[in-house]
Amino acid sequence: MELEKKNDKEWILVTKNELSTSHLSDWVVLPSCGAFVIFGGTVRNTSKDDEEVFKLNYEAYESYLGQKLDLLSESISQKYELGRIGIHHRLGEVNLGEISVLVAVSSPHREESFLAAKDAIDTLKETIPIWKEECFKDRSDWVIGS
Repeated sequence: MELEKKNDKEWILVTKNELSTSHLSDWVVLPSCGAFVIFGGTVRNTSKDDEEVFKLNYEAYESYLGQKLDLLSESISQKYELGRIGIHHRLGEVNLGEISVLVAVSSPHREESFLAAKDAIDTLKETIPIWKEECFKDRSDWVIGS
């Protein structure tokens, strides 16, 4: 699955390819904005229960995903004074140290950027239909609400 929506204000991307902080930061920065924040989530080598993780797999309810990401982006944009917002997420296999999710926002002032980025990633994790499978040495577990 590859989903991309890009306009003057938002860039939503869901892909099996590697994510780039530099492409997103280059896009999100605007002359009218004095601040931008990028949150990046990477695959760490341990689970919440301190078990050794070798990789993650992400799956999504594809027919619903684009609509939910659009609503999230619009909601964050209406709640905060933003220049731009970008939400990028990987699907499929993501290895240790690789980026699984990026949220970037720009705004005239730093407080709005920090608040909007935190709100966006927290809401994404709570409401967007993307599921994570942690792969261990001898088994794997699906994680809910991570």
